[in-house]
Amino acid sequence: MLIRVTGLLCLSLLASSSERTYTPVTSPDILHAGLESNLEFVRQWLKDGDFKSAVQSAQSLDALAHLYAHQSSDAQWRAQTKRLRALTARLLDFCLRKDKAKANEARVALTKELKSLRNATLKKREGVKDYRPRGSTKTWMLLMDGAYSDGKFAEDGKDMARYVREVAEEANALRFLRGGEDWNKLATGVRDVALEVATKIESKSSKEAKPVLKKIYQRCKACHDHYRR
Repeated sequence: MLIRVTGLLCLSLLASSSERTYTPVTSPDILHAGLESNLEFVRQWLKDGDFKSAVQSAQSLDALAHLYAHQSSDAQWRAQTKRLRALTARLLDFCLRKDKAKANEARVALTKELKSLRNATLKKREGVKDYRPRGSTKTWMLLMDGAYSDGKFAEDGKDMARYVREVAEEANALRFLRGGEDWNKLATGVRDVALEVATKIESKSSKEAKPVLKKIYQRCKACHDHYRR
């Protein structure tokens, strides 16, 4: 059984109503890897018969697929990711119904669709106005905590940096989940620290990178403590 540690990431995540243009800060392959990772979690939960966890992971997939679709305004890309989003919704529906056979059928179809998108070329990557993330705060908290936790166990700095960049893109999107200047500043801070950390650790060994990774945890803990006061 796969286990993810949820914690402090994401009480610092959330968003501004004054600036509604979402612009990606990482490459699409970062989110693509995140989708594959979460899909593997769904497979494991279904195998174990744990539908509650399967639903949570399918909700994460649904939210991440929506963000992935907004990585480009290219017509072909939108058509392909529309199919992807339909499949994630289908998977979630069957997990909620506890229909293991149908859920696995949707999972296999989703795996094939993701493979077709792996080497897609994006022609347009401008900002998206009036962007609104899909999913609840809890769903995004699980996504970010999952990416951070997986990063801690990465084999080397390059692999660790991939997970950290996923955290950065998710924090970037979550600036728009809620309104308020404070939320926007906090989420932007998490995003910027994650991008800084990713650049610093990608050429390091896992042992050298882990102390630097703590900067993200420290930023999130500070936000967590602030909002508990």
